[in-house]
Amino acid sequence: MRIVLLNSTAFHGYGTSAQPEYNHGRISARTVSALRQALVNGEGRINIFVCHHHPVTHNPVEEADYSEMIGGDRLVEMLDSGDFGSWLLIHGHKHYPRLAYAAGGASSPVIFSAGSFSAFLYQKIASRTRNQFYILEIP
Repeated sequence: MRIVLLNSTAFHGYGTSAQPEYNHGRISARTVSALRQALVNGEGRINIFVCHHHPVTHNPVEEADYSEMIGGDRLVEMLDSGDFGSWLLIHGHKHYPRLAYAAGGASSPVIFSAGSFSAFLYQKIASRTRNQFYILEIP
């Protein structure tokens, strides 16, 4: 098993007052490149990538939201390449569960958006989901 943990909030102390970093996640091109190099030297039958922010738009309640991870498309493209096996990408942030394939080819990662275990769910999602927890079994 290979597990990669990414701190998608690492840039949250930066940005300008007009566009503060704490409004979204980020993965830098340098981090994607370093990750690519690290993955070349390893192998996992089960590959799991865990981060806080969603790497691609996840907006099930059709609200103004720009919090997806900047650079997340490059991350998904790399994981979709098939060069490093199949991936399960787990993220939180939205407090709204979803299980889907990322856009891309036949080796697109499965994206599991974990809901929330104990959050106060804001009005737009409170009637559509509940707090929950998960037990994932991977054969």
